[in-house]
Amino acid sequence: MKSLGNRIVQALDSCGWNQKRLANELHVTPGAISGFCTGKFEPSNRTISDICDALDINEEWLRTGEGEMIRETPRTIVDELAKAYNLTPAVTKLLDVLAQAFVELDEEQADRIMERLKIALAASDAARLDAQAVRAAMNEEGPDESGPEVKERSQAE
Repeated sequence: MKSLGNRIVQALDSCGWNQKRLANELHVTPGAISGFCTGKFEPSNRTISDICDALDINEEWLRTGEGEMIRETPRTIVDELAKAYNLTPAVTKLLDVLAQAFVELDEEQADRIMERLKIALAASDAARLDAQAVRAAMNEEGPDESGPEVKERSQAE
């Protein structure tokens, strides 16, 4: 089985990079990369992760030799959003369905839906801000200060 150093060399070759380019990308000396490749130095966990990010390779493959060398790239923008924001599978599926449905709309339908979403989001933001104001008022020091103020607001509405 190949060593970690051999896998780094293989990944560099596969990506068309040389050790100097990887060193520049990682902000380390070329000697450090050479040491990793020969097995003279053991890269830190952070450096291994940085190598994988720079070369777009699987960390498990680099560490163990198991799995595919090249990372599976996201298929869609929804996949990229799911990864970037650590979305649950249910939310990812919902976004995927919405994106597919939205693409099939004509321009007028899309504009109407966007307007309705803007109104709904504005109402949601206003409700969230009102709730935050009430919580803030209730958390202020002195029960006499926050209690009547909240009551007066609710009576005025």
